[in-house]
Amino acid sequence: PGKKLIDHLTGTAELAQKLVDRHGLNDLALNVALAAYTHDLGKVDLDFQKHLYGKGRGVEHSAPSSFFTLTQKQGEQSLFELFFSAEAVRRHHSQIDNWDVIYPYWTAHRGSLSKIGSDMKKLVPNWPSEIDPQEWRCFIDEIFDLDADEGLFHFYWLKLRTILSLLVAGDRMDAI
Repeated sequence: PGKKLIDHLTGTAELAQKLVDRHGLNDLALNVALAAYTHDLGKVDLDFQKHLYGKGRGVEHSAPSSFFTLTQKQGEQSLFELFFSAEAVRRHHSQIDNWDVIYPYWTAHRGSLSKIGSDMKKLVPNWPSEIDPQEWRCFIDEIFDLDADEGLFHFYWLKLRTILSLLVAGDRMDAI
């Protein structure tokens, strides 16, 4: 209560960017910024807003926020590249899951794109982007096919953990 969501999202992004700069993680700057600017968009839900003022139970906001992250393609970036930011958003109030828990979450949404889009429009009616259905299918296939024993998997895992750490640090510092 008392702080506009846009101010929190912007403050989180600015603080996370300072951490990116301080630690020379410029290759992750875009991923961290996208996560920071979208990580709490699910809080616009009316039930969550009522909860802020002591009325109602609230709603889980991280998972809905993660789908907004996936709409923020920049140039030739793929949904798979945005996945690391989206998963960081989804887990920013909890612990990171093992891969055998992460990939079923996303692949379970294989046929849910129209519902995801509808839910996003309910929360933010004028949201400027949607997820392309063909790209969505390719993304889900990439997630499904990613092998935890594959050579690049450790690189991806470190990328996810780093984005999550920077997001959580910026989020908590802004909340303080």
